[in-house]
Amino acid sequence: MMDPLSIASTSFGLAKTCVKIYQYVSSIQNVDVDIRVLCVEIDQLSMVLDSISSSFTNSSGAGSDSFKSLTGHEAQYWQNVKRSLDDCQETLGILEGILGKTTTRGFWERAKKRIQLDTHSGEITLLKQQISAYRRAMQLSLQLIAMHTPP
Repeated sequence: MMDPLSIASTSFGLAKTCVKIYQYVSSIQNVDVDIRVLCVEIDQLSMVLDSISSSFTNSSGAGSDSFKSLTGHEAQYWQNVKRSLDDCQETLGILEGILGKTTTRGFWERAKKRIQLDTHSGEITLLKQQISAYRRAMQLSLQLIAMHTPP
């Protein structure tokens, strides 16, 4: 049985994490193209996750009995969506950890951040690709939620 509340709460929590990461990344001065693209991906992922959360918590929407009674392939699909959300949470946690290491104070703050981000550039690029894949998967899920939601 698919638990819409679990997907809604996970989506909401991830959207909040995305906002936190977005605020940090967008505050970095003189960032390179990869960081700007990461910022856009996180912002878009946040919007999709927020929409999923809203859809599942809407009393007349996707949280209805029609979702709770799914079986077979449909139930498996929503279990996979929940697993993808959990994987996304892990990815965002790793990114948060990397960005958390780049906090410095003082006159040389921007230069230190730039060097610290450069040392993690390969890892950040991989995380950006994963975040992009999660965003695309969650956009598809949002479309399926709309199909199951009464007008």
